[in-house]
Amino acid sequence: MVKNADFLTRPQVALMVKKGKSLKERITAVKQYGKFQARPNHDFDEEGKKAKIDVKTTDAVRTYICERCDKARVDKASFRWTTSAGVMTICPPCAKTLIDREAQEKLLKQSIKDGHVIERKD
Repeated sequence: MVKNADFLTRPQVALMVKKGKSLKERITAVKQYGKFQARPNHDFDEEGKKAKIDVKTTDAVRTYICERCDKARVDKASFRWTTSAGVMTICPPCAKTLIDREAQEKLLKQSIKDGHVIERKD
C-alpha cells in the first residue's frame, strides 16, 4: 500500500480501486477517489434500455468505478450496460435512473398518443 496517498494522481487512484492487492487498500483508494471532482459521462443515456442492462452480483464485496457517474463504489452488485461504445460498468443508482427514464418516456408517448398531453414543439 502506498504510504502517502494524498499525492497520487486520479489515474493512479483509479488503478488502485480496480487492481489493489487487498480489500483494505481498494477501500482506501475509493475514499481517495471521492476527493477528486467527478466527471460524469451521460453521452450514451439515449441507449439506456432495460434490455441492455445486466446485473452482476457476487458474494464478496468488490470495488469499481461507475463509468456513467464517475464515482468509486464498494458493493456486491454492479450492472453491465451494453452501449455502442462497448460494455460499461455502472452502479445500481445509475441503472435505476436509466430504467426509470425509459419507463417515463414510454408513459409520455402513451399519454401523447391518448391525447392527455399535448406535445411541445420547441
